[in-house]
Amino acid sequence: KKIPNLWICFLALSQSGRIQIARRPGLKPIEAPFAKVMRRCRTVLLVRNAQSDVYKRLWCMYELHLAHQLGFMSQQGRFLVHGPNPPLYPKKREVILLDCQTSYQEDREWLLEALDRRPGQLEEAQELAC
Repeated sequence: KKIPNLWICFLALSQSGRIQIARRPGLKPIEAPFAKVMRRCRTVLLVRNAQSDVYKRLWCMYELHLAHQLGFMSQQGRFLVHGPNPPLYPKKREVILLDCQTSYQEDREWLLEALDRRPGQLEEAQELAC
């Protein structure tokens, strides 16, 4: 019997010691370790919590966009959501990626630059949360 694997994305890019940002010279987010692993996954799990709105975190939005691009959301059972659905997550919300946060400004610029490469991609990523 095959043993299931669990990939925890926030552990994907080492951000300890002297390296605090995820941005790496010459590396695009789509080439980062978490993106490579997502391409090999069968299922993506979004874990929400009552303290932080994932739709206001740019890393979360980028990963949602990548999950969408890889077809996880269009196939039943491949994109799962777990966690509370408090008032923090209204049914209809407006997400503005330019207002989303990261812990480090350089990561924010890196992700927004990646999302803005193809015309309409930034808007497409914003609509995923609506």
